[in-house]
Amino acid sequence: MIRILLVSVFFFSSCLAADELQCYVNASVSKADEPASTQTLETDPNLPIIIEADKTEVSKESAAKFIGDVSIRQGNNSIRANTANISSNRDRIIASGGIEFSNQFFQAHSDVLEADFNKSQLSLTKTKYQLDNFAGHGQAGVFLIDEKNQKLELSDATFTNCPPQAAPDWQLKSEKITLSMQDEWGEAWHSRIELFEVPVIYLPYLSFPLTDKRKSGWLYPSIETSTQSGLDVSAPYYWNISQQMDATFTPRLLSKRGLQLGTEYRYLTKNSEGEIYFEIMSSDSEFVADDIAGSGIQSRNAINWLHTAQLNEFWDTSVDLILISDDSYVSDLGFKDLNEVDTHVQRRVSFNRIDKNWDLSINLRDFEVFGSHSRPYRTLPEISLNYSGYTQPEGWSLELPAEFAWFHSEEKSLPNAIRLHTEPKLSWSIYRPAWELSIASSLASTAYHQQNITEVGEVDGYDTITRTLPRFRVNGRLILERPVDWFDKSMRQTLEPRFQYLRVGYKSQQNIGLYDSVLLQDDFIGLFRENRFSGIDRIPEANQLTLGVTTRLFNRFNREKLRLSIGQILYLKESRTDFSDFNFNDNEQLIQDINERGESALALELDLDIRKVWFLHYGLQFDAQQGETRKSQVTIDYRRDEDHLLQFSHRYLKNIANNGIQQLGLTSFWRINSQWQTFASFHQDLRLNRTVEAQAGLLYQSCCWELSLGWQTKVQSNLAANDSQTSVATDERDSGLMLSFTIRGFGQSSRAARKILNRGLFKYREPHFLNQ
Repeated sequence: MIRILLVSVFFFSSCLAADELQCYVNASVSKADEPASTQTLETDPNLPIIIEADKTEVSKESAAKFIGDVSIRQGNNSIRANTANISSNRDRIIASGGIEFSNQFFQAHSDVLEADFNKSQLSLTKTKYQLDNFAGHGQAGVFLIDEKNQKLELSDATFTNCPPQAAPDWQLKSEKITLSMQDEWGEAWHSRIELFEVPVIYLPYLSFPLTDKRKSGWLYPSIETSTQSGLDVSAPYYWNISQQMDATFTPRLLSKRGLQLGTEYRYLTKNSEGEIYFEIMSSDSEFVADDIAGSGIQSRNAINWLHTAQLNEFWDTSVDLILISDDSYVSDLGFKDLNEVDTHVQRRVSFNRIDKNWDLSINLRDFEVFGSHSRPYRTLPEISLNYSGYTQPEGWSLELPAEFAWFHSEEKSLPNAIRLHTEPKLSWSIYRPAWELSIASSLASTAYHQQNITEVGEVDGYDTITRTLPRFRVNGRLILERPVDWFDKSMRQTLEPRFQYLRVGYKSQQNIGLYDSVLLQDDFIGLFRENRFSGIDRIPEANQLTLGVTTRLFNRFNREKLRLSIGQILYLKESRTDFSDFNFNDNEQLIQDINERGESALALELDLDIRKVWFLHYGLQFDAQQGETRKSQVTIDYRRDEDHLLQFSHRYLKNIANNGIQQLGLTSFWRINSQWQTFASFHQDLRLNRTVEAQAGLLYQSCCWELSLGWQTKVQSNLAANDSQTSVATDERDSGLMLSFTIRGFGQSSRAARKILNRGLFKYREPHFLNQ
């Protein structure tokens, strides 16, 4: 059923052409030169009043009468009527019959018009109005223009931004509506919202924007359903505290779980900015705490603080702190942009200083870990200093980096440690249009002061371990070019052979703990690293040569249309570095390469751009001796424009965490016509023959309202299980509907379909555009 629905959505949409949505625009637009946000209702009593009529009765001390095709103009204000009377003291005008009033903001048709120049007010009776600079029109029993306070007051009124028609798709019927031209906001009292002439909700008070300007008020609710939470309804309230700060409160009702409150507070000062996001659920009917015996239902909460600040001319700081009450919070309730299969979340506080010749960074780093997964070390702190002030025009440069790190772990079986590291590096480089060459030599010196942990997890003193390793690297590249014909088009092709020789000394590292080192993947770029590990706890002995070649195609506009790279490492000598203490599991074959084999896997990468519409990316790691693929990934994108996107993907990994991956994916956004758009995503696990996640739906968009309706299903994760591998996903499914309705007259959403798909496990990723 899932596959049929997705394929039907895509092929149905691809058969139709999409036109832009043509919404109603008032034919009589404002002729003012300034934008609406800077204009004001003009009522200068000193401006002359120009009156024209078929017949005029005027005397010095009595009222003036004008009859037949009356035209009254003062500044931007214009009145047309059948008859008009001006009081004897010339401070009031009363006009009747076929009233047409217009200024820089609106037009109105009415039966009777009264203007009071002393109060700077003008009222119209039984009025039909059309706003010019702000979308919207309607009717009013009384339409009052208060030019002194720059606002319109409507009694017994309606308001809509749908095209004028007998029955608009939606409209607001209110006892009183106030539209502020200066604040660009509207307010309504004792209102009801009608959809297709059917009242759906009564509101004693409502505020709404006339433009995109911020204003306190309720935002649009969202409605979803799911197997594990039931009906899920959220109704955000936005509070515009000041120009520099605001807050959003989001009550959320989950029928199977209970009530949750989310709060987002944002602030901006002269030298800093940030946000605090907090969620709390006092009780969850579906969640029972397992960590506290007899605790029963437990309060669940999560908080995230993001902050950046410029402390002074030299120092800046950034904060990213996150606290989550339990391991299954994200998979059950979701939290911000976290993926429900994430097993670790980083917390960080950093201070940085950058000077002309040196830079300094101080970092405090910790991790929130879900389930029984391994817990990374926290650094309390990590201080890095780098001097790079010595550079010479001849290509010589000297770098003097230094690092201090204190590693702390909550696991009793893991030792705490202090690490000092420095690696002076002298390098020489030369760059020419057809070739480049760089030579670097460094001396890596590291000292560890680490705990000695016994088999029963007790601390038995401290060990001091030192390690000094010389490193030498030569890296070079040729850049050859020639003109070629590519499908009858003149192109320029490059051929770029590249090599790297790396020599690293040997020192036993068995007694050094693993604090921040992870084996990196050998993609094409990775073949030319000077260390196959992140961090510096492992620096393997090396005597190796890396060979690679890249070819590119450029069109006559110097746009890169194709890039193909292939490379491999040749190990000239077997490495003596022992990695037996490293829990590699999924990287066992890569370590065997270093210790025993004469060459690495072959790494290949291909990027292709066809007519700026089709894009192909392909990556491969192939074991030539074993004749097997270790890792591959292919992505094919069709991207006609922002409204017509299709992405096909396949990825394969022979072994990761003792499991293989073979997965097929399809994602699409496709506009059928000016009003309808489809969205769909589908990801199938070919190894286990199950759908990991699928979403499909329709988005309808008119000039005045928007509706998205979709369906989703996914494999449910269990990060709280004792077996960490169950976080990959269980056989249980979570399925449900997605529904969102937006009245576009009160602010509108953008790219709603893409927002929905980006909430999934597999977010839409932009294609690789080469150098365009």
